[in-house]
Amino acid sequence: MSSRSPRRRPCPALLMASAVSFVGSSTALAATDSTTTPKHGVVSPAKASAPGATTAAKAAKPPVTDGATTHATPLNSSTTVSPHNVEKLTVVGERSAIVTKSLNPKMTASLLDTPRSITVVTQEQMKLVNATSFEEAIRTVPGINFRGGDAYAVPGGNYPVIRGFGSYSNMYIDGMRDSGISSREVFDVEDIEILKGPGSVYGGRGGLGGQINITTKKAKLGNFLTTQLGFGTADYKRGTLDINRQIGNHTAFRFNAMGDDANVAGRGPIGGYKWGVAPSLSFGLGTPTRLTLGYYHMYSSDLPDYSAPYSSTTHEPLAIPRSTVFALQNRDFEHSTTDMGQVILERDLWKSFVFRNTLQWTSTQYNFIATNPQWKSGSTDTILMEAKSGLFHTDNFQEQAMVSGKFKTGFIHHSVNFGIEVSRERSTRNEYYVRDAQGNNMRNGGPCSVAYNCVYTGSLGAWSPYSPWNGSISIGEPGVPILNTNLTTGSAYAFDTMSMLDDRILINGGVRFDRFMNSTVQGDYGIANNQSFINYQAGIVYKPIRPVSVYFSYATASNPVGVNGVANGLGTISSKNYNAAPENGQNIEVGAKADLLHERLSITGALFMGRLTNAQVSDGFGNTVNAGTQRVRGAEISIAGALTKKWDVFGGWTYLDSTITNGGPTGANVGKRFPYTPANSVTLWTTYRVLPRFRVGGGLTFMSRRYANAANTAWVPAYTRFDLVANYQIMPMLDLQANLQNLTNKLYYDRIYTNYSRIAAGRTLTFQLTLHM
Repeated sequence: MSSRSPRRRPCPALLMASAVSFVGSSTALAATDSTTTPKHGVVSPAKASAPGATTAAKAAKPPVTDGATTHATPLNSSTTVSPHNVEKLTVVGERSAIVTKSLNPKMTASLLDTPRSITVVTQEQMKLVNATSFEEAIRTVPGINFRGGDAYAVPGGNYPVIRGFGSYSNMYIDGMRDSGISSREVFDVEDIEILKGPGSVYGGRGGLGGQINITTKKAKLGNFLTTQLGFGTADYKRGTLDINRQIGNHTAFRFNAMGDDANVAGRGPIGGYKWGVAPSLSFGLGTPTRLTLGYYHMYSSDLPDYSAPYSSTTHEPLAIPRSTVFALQNRDFEHSTTDMGQVILERDLWKSFVFRNTLQWTSTQYNFIATNPQWKSGSTDTILMEAKSGLFHTDNFQEQAMVSGKFKTGFIHHSVNFGIEVSRERSTRNEYYVRDAQGNNMRNGGPCSVAYNCVYTGSLGAWSPYSPWNGSISIGEPGVPILNTNLTTGSAYAFDTMSMLDDRILINGGVRFDRFMNSTVQGDYGIANNQSFINYQAGIVYKPIRPVSVYFSYATASNPVGVNGVANGLGTISSKNYNAAPENGQNIEVGAKADLLHERLSITGALFMGRLTNAQVSDGFGNTVNAGTQRVRGAEISIAGALTKKWDVFGGWTYLDSTITNGGPTGANVGKRFPYTPANSVTLWTTYRVLPRFRVGGGLTFMSRRYANAANTAWVPAYTRFDLVANYQIMPMLDLQANLQNLTNKLYYDRIYTNYSRIAAGRTLTFQLTLHM
């Protein structure tokens, strides 16, 4: 097999964007239906009319602003409250309303009345920080950081750690599990919703930290076009398109596209390109029966970066210059392909009850070869350039049927959602056989006598990522059969929010049953395991005044052995773990929420304690280690919205006291902190409109020390990063934004793993020209 490199192929979508002179799309960065609203007015999509009535296109067509956004809800979403699913958005003055309602139909109350910590990353926030990936968007939320991986443990996909617990298996798209390894984008994203704490009652298997639901863009009534063109340092180039067209009275088509090509500032040749398309076609909008067809395709090609191992002297990552890149451009690569198809059928039943059925098929392929610098055994000055690799493929077919609605029993008002889900996930994992010029297997490094197999601490500058590669690559390592896993799941659930006493007291409850049927085959060896679980949550909300709520909640989580497929290195069942006890977690939370200034500013706070027993930890070699019992106690505060008509702010602070309280079979590491978990993390962004057409602002990100292993023998230091942003509205439909990221060129680490940490991008300047029509 010939060597493969991501640098640099033409990007189809980017070339298309250049050819038609895209002038910038808010796409997933700014609201596609941003509106300029009358002062102290109310904005709502055109009310659905009966068949034959006049079209709602004119009423639904959005005027434009410089990026201020409402929380846009597709007209065919079942989360809305009118018989024909039209949601009203209240806007005070010229400010957009804060997010008050989840787009997840399983949430049976407003965010204010839900007794859980929920953070929504909006399109406006993503545009403000110029987030061009899922990872960049999520980093605006405190309490979340990202873990690295290697050949077996999520090698390069997005692996968020929420409240100290790995949450890779808790990723959802439109409420459906996204279990494959992939590189995630934001060009087709309506918003990203982070539920903190156990999510098993909502999605089944999962950890104690939380879950992330990505709501994608769907066709809606009205005509609009949003395009964006971005350029900047580190060869940054990006073009996006979001176009929606109404066809007749009740049909609409929407098309999103993206092309992106960039390096990582200060880390060249690290970087790559990506492109994607996402068409959507909806029928019956504004009628009792609605059908939406959607498709998503995304491809990315990057050069992976495992920057530096940990020093045995300082216990921190080896101090190397940012420009030193331990990779081989002529050999290493990281290719990710995602295809997803959706069929969503909605039917208004009676009164406020709505039936919704979703069919979703997802296929992901993730192939990579990466240079992983590791210390030679017994040496403190010789680094082996190991070659980690993998070929991962996951197919996931899911069906979800639900009914949601409202009714009254006596003095109690009910808001309910109940349904069933079935899914089948098939995953395979293989490896590349990487050999040096003398035929040595490079998975654990080769002899230093062969060129480019090693580097020495006294001559780090001698290493070049542009060095030639004279070895060979083939698919399949001898003696290592392909690993195949199959997981079939059947589930049933119910949620109810009961409000009483003029909505002063609300009781929230939910229960879910899951049946898992899991099997693994590798070569001539096969094993199966079937397990069933019940998870639940209960909470009570007291509202002393309508804009303020105080709550208490209790929720559980379960994660059976083997149900995570090949995704994170501890997913497959084997003769050693097939009868191991599953992970079980419980979380208690008390908190308060307030929607202030006429729903222009949201402030929330919470205290919580979570406990996970039979914690499963990957050793990075495909084996599961029982880490015993983990406990986290913490607090968090978040704020989002407008302090005045000119002053916006969003961000928060999270404190985590994470402790291993039981070391499992070995009794090790009791009293140690969780790996990858900072004690304190802060993100804060603010902007101020200094002139009617000009606003400026900045952001601060702080994260305290994070340990790389359960023994706490290696760590990455704390860091503080500053960013600046300026936006100028050239004309009502056109704005120019500049972002200066990592203002002080701080050297810090954005992904950490047990044997390496990845150096983050240096100072980056980008410009985005956005057109709304």
